[in-house]
Amino acid sequence: MNAAQIDFLADVKVFFEKGLGPAKDFAYEIVKCDSDGAIIDMPYNADFATSNEDKSMHGAVMTTLIDTCLGMAALTKSESTRPIATVDLRVDFLQPGAALNDVRCQCHSYHIRNDIAYAEGSITDKTNGNLLIKAMGTFMLGTKGPDFSQLKAKLGGV
Repeated sequence: MNAAQIDFLADVKVFFEKGLGPAKDFAYEIVKCDSDGAIIDMPYNADFATSNEDKSMHGAVMTTLIDTCLGMAALTKSESTRPIATVDLRVDFLQPGAALNDVRCQCHSYHIRNDIAYAEGSITDKTNGNLLIKAMGTFMLGTKGPDFSQLKAKLGGV
């Protein structure tokens, strides 16, 4: 990997850690961000529970997490700082997460053609390894929206 690729991947990581709302709200940790894909760990948060009795993480939170990770994987594969938007997202909820358990989201992009990227991934329970969600997403590259150079300047050149 050359220096330009390393800088690009660092910019992707900064964008998803500091430039997006979910990063601030979910307190997730980007474990991996490279040309092979992305891994995000998210700690359990009672504020995101389905109910006080159930205590498993809400499906909307899990959907936002996997959409974020799929988008990150698409960008790392594209090697582009162009803005990105989700065009299609299919999420299969296989089973609810156990109460109070952290989760791991792991995604990779398997194809890019023109300005369309395709990615797939999963969310597992970090405690017991159970597969909770499988998902596939299609992303448009080069849409209107923030790009890394604008974000980098806004964040003080981070």
